[in-house]
Amino acid sequence: MNVKEMVGRVMTALDEVVGFDLVKNTETYRYRIYEAIDSIQQELSAFVSPIICYEKVNFSGGGYVISPKIRNIIRIFDKNGKNVPFSYVTPRVIDIAEGEYTIIYDKYPDVIRKLSEADVEVDLMELEITREAQEAMVYGVCAYLSINDEPELYNTYMNRYTAYMSNILSGRDTRPMAVINGGISF
Repeated sequence: MNVKEMVGRVMTALDEVVGFDLVKNTETYRYRIYEAIDSIQQELSAFVSPIICYEKVNFSGGGYVISPKIRNIIRIFDKNGKNVPFSYVTPRVIDIAEGEYTIIYDKYPDVIRKLSEADVEVDLMELEITREAQEAMVYGVCAYLSINDEPELYNTYMNRYTAYMSNILSGRDTRPMAVINGGISF
């Protein structure tokens, strides 16, 4: 789903509960919705739906400065698929031997900011979190937007948002961690 589709889903969800009052708040929501989408996507990617990426890099030995887009390094491995040990010199610099490696990492999602009405690129950006998390995002953004309006409305959306997040987390926790095929035959 892209950002424009998310805006449409959020406005529809708000319209279902708020009705004719939405027209009154449309101007406020129009300027805050992109910051809300960005904030909720950051939260979901940190706790529920990490964005896993792979990148090939050449280390020339010594300290390697970790890219600002990397939230957490999951694993570094060499051409043969072997794990490569590394240590942190500082929170953003690692010490690793010279060579060509592949880094698997959890990344921060791209920032969603719409600076003007003419800024069409932002509307076409694809959300980087999973489809399940995007469903939760609709209610998280609604809660974010309605926090200053009415407490009951905020609570309604926040309850739906946390329910979606709980379902995603419980589904992830109940899946098998590994599937073993085959075995030894005597």
